[in-house]
Amino acid sequence: MLAQESGEWEQSSELARQLKLSEDEVATLWWQALQWAQQVISGV
Repeated sequence: MLAQESGEWEQSSELARQLKLSEDEVATLWWQALQWAQQVISGV
């Protein structure tokens, strides 16, 4: 997630490959993590 957030696209792609995830899956999971964090912070 940190590679994704900091724009380190090559590293993000390599980590996704190692985890057997597509780049689309990584992007979706990253977005879900952001939404979850916002909910936790806002107390929803």
